[in-house]
Amino acid sequence: MVGQTDTPLNEAYSNQVYDTDNNLQKEGMIYQGRRGQIRLQFGTFQLAFVTPNTQTTLQNSAGAAVASVDNDTTLPQIVAAYRYSSDLFSIKPFIGWASYDFTTGVTSATQQESVDSLVYGLTGKINLGPAFIAGSVFGGSNVGNMGITTRNLSNAVINAADGKIVDNDTMAFAGIVGFKVNDTFKFEGGYGYILSEVDVAGVKTEDTAFSYYVQSTITLAPGVFIVPEVGILSNDEIKTGGVPTKQSETTYLGAKWQINF
Repeated sequence: MVGQTDTPLNEAYSNQVYDTDNNLQKEGMIYQGRRGQIRLQFGTFQLAFVTPNTQTTLQNSAGAAVASVDNDTTLPQIVAAYRYSSDLFSIKPFIGWASYDFTTGVTSATQQESVDSLVYGLTGKINLGPAFIAGSVFGGSNVGNMGITTRNLSNAVINAADGKIVDNDTMAFAGIVGFKVNDTFKFEGGYGYILSEVDVAGVKTEDTAFSYYVQSTITLAPGVFIVPEVGILSNDEIKTGGVPTKQSETTYLGAKWQINF
């Protein structure tokens, strides 16, 4: 396959509708988006060479934006996933790697550093008749530089003192449960959590976020449905040197209306 489509990392077991169909994709369900790629598929194994994602702006250790002087890439992102499925369950391990060179311009207009990203994890789903249990867990470093969507800061950080790149380590997980009453009513709830941690010159910064929701999908006719939902989206807190700073949080209640043609 040559073209733009979902990368092998993407998984959408959650149906959270708030925040433009968030689907817990910023808090634990991994999502890299639709990207240009060359993808090879052998049965349920996928290997993709994805268009590089070079961040032109990173944060330094003081929290200020640092613009690049130059970005250089020599290799595409390399992403692989394998799915095993049976009537009872499915499971998908995945891994991805990316690297590019970033001229920081912090201490010198020619100072070049490498931004290396790695992500690895597992998604899965258990089918229990009309019910299901699904989840995802992943970790890695500088996952935001791969274009993976997160609610917290997951990009590499530049040390403001010497212009060196410092890796930002991320851990995230999500869990979803659902139950189909009949062809009209389905119920679902989910929770996702993400933590990113970076240590610059002995000062550790932890940035956490989470989301949870409960919803019902009401199907009025084929392709016509309403999804009432209540939940919370939280940027939680940023803890620097052990001192926490509370971030924004949104509690919401509403419904999504959709017609598929």
